[in-house]
Amino acid sequence: WLLAYQTFKYIHNRDSLLKLTNSQLDAASLITVPGRMQAHELTDGRTLIIDVSHNAQKIQTLCASVQAMYPHAQISTLISMVE
Repeated sequence: WLLAYQTFKYIHNRDSLLKLTNSQLDAASLITVPGRMQAHELTDGRTLIIDVSHNAQKIQTLCASVQAMYPHAQISTLISMVE
């Protein structure tokens, strides 16, 4: 969500688009794409997050998003693959 929102803000400012309402922004924040910050609650209470970050920028954004969404959680494993 953070990267998509930053991209939107850039295009919004560049093209002088109309401002979105708070309810539109709230609704947009609920849109999910499979494989992007896909969270699954496990039966033991842990959360499994699946994200197909495929470059350094996306991996940095993933880390920032996880820290923002789960500020007090201890991350036990983060696997990223970049060629």
